[in-house]
Amino acid sequence: MIYRNLEDSDIVSIYELWEESIKDEIFKLDDYELFKNKIYHKEYYNKEGTVVVEDINTIIGFGICYFISEERSHIGMIVVNEKYRKQGVGTKILNLLEEYLINKNAKYIRNFYVSPLNFRWNIPLYGEHYHTGCPAILINSKIYFLLANNGYNIESIMDGYHINLKNFEFSKKIKERKELLEKEGITIEYYNKNNHLGLKEFFERLNNKGFERTALSNAEKENPSPMLVVIYDNKVYGWTGPLSVDNELKASFGGIAVDERFRSKGVGKVLFSSLCQGLKDMGGEYTTLFTGVDNVARNIYLSAGFKIVMSFALMKKSFV
Repeated sequence: MIYRNLEDSDIVSIYELWEESIKDEIFKLDDYELFKNKIYHKEYYNKEGTVVVEDINTIIGFGICYFISEERSHIGMIVVNEKYRKQGVGTKILNLLEEYLINKNAKYIRNFYVSPLNFRWNIPLYGEHYHTGCPAILINSKIYFLLANNGYNIESIMDGYHINLKNFEFSKKIKERKELLEKEGITIEYYNKNNHLGLKEFFERLNNKGFERTALSNAEKENPSPMLVVIYDNKVYGWTGPLSVDNELKASFGGIAVDERFRSKGVGKVLFSSLCQGLKDMGGEYTTLFTGVDNVARNIYLSAGFKIVMSFALMKKSFV
């Protein structure tokens, strides 16, 4: 067998290998052009960070990694033809990718959702329902065992959640909680920058730059996507959004957060249920999310009717 770097002429064969390899996995098959664009990530792709395995002029294995900085490196994918598995091919690919990253002075490899190569995955038992990217390494997948047997440790576990919005409705408890909050002057409303005050100040208190960028950039658009906010005394004390529904009727949102002073009142559960209702009203058939197994917010998701459908492991290997 020959181990070499990727050539442009290989990409069709690599795609076919990937297509064959995921038949017994949960990954959603991308079309060829999308797959190609993901492999050739315009900012982080490096030919030297690829491994192609040939046997009798046939590509039977492929691996790719991404070096971004000394403290940020990722294994993008490793696939091996079914007939060649359990013969050390996957391990050899992994070792060569690690060697490349070590030579680039990578301190460690962490495999989770910030990887440039991040494939969509299908929700088990729900046909075409999917999530936009894997939170980390799918537990008990082929690459999970490959990494686990080659020095990668589990840093944390993340659960993937799903809800069928067609069946969503406010629970009796949430309705009662919403009524109690309204009596205290706390309401859930669609954000209107002309009527609601303190959105920027809310995010400054929250100190979450990612949520802040998402919300404020959307608010400044000529036609912003809907966002829900927690309002008290005409000021913002909670936020979720932006709400959107794609052409496949998958509903999405960018984040959810509640001011600390309101968290003990059940505001988060009411806000999240309002989000689900809003997505349903927009025509969304389902939505998905993921979070760490220790995140207390899981109680909010479960109370709204979400189900845990898959678990993933954030896996890391250090070289220092």
